[in-house]
Amino acid sequence: MNTLYRISLTITLLVVALPGATAIPVSADQLAAHVGVTLQGENRPELASNLASYSAGGFPRALAAATTEQGRLQTTQAVSKRFPAEAATEALSRCERLRSLQTNMGPCELVHADDEWIETTTSLNAGIDEASKAPVWRIEGGKNTLWLAGSVHVLKRPFYPLPKAFDAAFKQADRLALELDPTRMEEIDRRMAMQSALTASPDQVKHALGEKRLAKLAPLLLRHGIDPQALLSLKPAIVATQITVAEIAALGYTPDQGIDLHYAQRAKAGQKVILELETVAEQMQALAGSPLDVQALMLDSTLEQLDSIQPTLGELLRAWLRADADALYTLMMADFKGVKPLEKLGRRILDDRNKIMHTKIKGWLSEEPSTFVIVGAGHLGGPNGLLTMLAADGFKVIPFARNGDDLLRSSTMPRNNMQTR
Repeated sequence: MNTLYRISLTITLLVVALPGATAIPVSADQLAAHVGVTLQGENRPELASNLASYSAGGFPRALAAATTEQGRLQTTQAVSKRFPAEAATEALSRCERLRSLQTNMGPCELVHADDEWIETTTSLNAGIDEASKAPVWRIEGGKNTLWLAGSVHVLKRPFYPLPKAFDAAFKQADRLALELDPTRMEEIDRRMAMQSALTASPDQVKHALGEKRLAKLAPLLLRHGIDPQALLSLKPAIVATQITVAEIAALGYTPDQGIDLHYAQRAKAGQKVILELETVAEQMQALAGSPLDVQALMLDSTLEQLDSIQPTLGELLRAWLRADADALYTLMMADFKGVKPLEKLGRRILDDRNKIMHTKIKGWLSEEPSTFVIVGAGHLGGPNGLLTMLAADGFKVIPFARNGDDLLRSSTMPRNNMQTR
């Protein structure tokens, strides 16, 4: 998977079905086992009927599920759609409409698509409780307190509510700081992003990609409805990102559930000041400012790892959920290892951006208002991560539990990674 998009975290490839492929049937018992529900007798006939319809449906297809307070399992589906993301969106939308009619229904989640089970939020959270470490730290030693949290920019609804440590930091801080304010994108920013995404020379893109890559891309573009005619007008890094975004959307992970947007909207509603760590131009330069041949290597990394996106997604999310910032950084940097141009790109994407963010955060620590800073979780760990740099400056970096407890002052502090930073 393209590592840059991991920073935006974001993430499982559905099996590409050939025309006329026979779908593997999904049974009520399989679904109940997958979501961890004990199936009730009166629930079985309706569920079996729904799943029979789903199993008979054509690809792309997607299945969403939710459970009532009484333990009844409800499903909605979308079959024979144009694109995987369309199937996912429709299945979830139908589930949300059903949920709006029932007051006792839990959150909707995509659980199956084409012939693949999608790991649930419950499974990802296994072994985590309220005393577990949260990806939230308090930074002390400046004129005022600053909180620093690791974000996932693309999530799904069952991850909410977030750990209490997030809300506690947000409520106590005078202002919010994000990489970019997702609610503020102005026309000049959109033009800047578009200009950065486009290339002035389609011939150069064609040369950088080569015929083999173009042939490999063709079915993926068709699968996700990406215009092949526009391919040569876009920089390879943008194409890689589009494919990754489409694959993530096919699994129910969407930007409208991202942590940045969640808190930006709350800040706007509460008239809390929002600061930005970067500009659109800086982010686009990090993504699409490298030579085209280096971007082509990044596209290779995306294409080569599509088959392993689901386990990679699980590793990344588990590292985030457990506040294991060093493990997350290592996972993200793994894609850059072994190829010098990519290693340089990795440093540019993470380490160089960290330096810019670090400078701004230090400035905010010298000011009177308190600040809640939310950054992509990949920026926190590693030898050049924000936590390491702030600790090296002499600031006290205090980890928090999910329930909001200060772990440095708790005798029950979990002995997991980065517990004393």
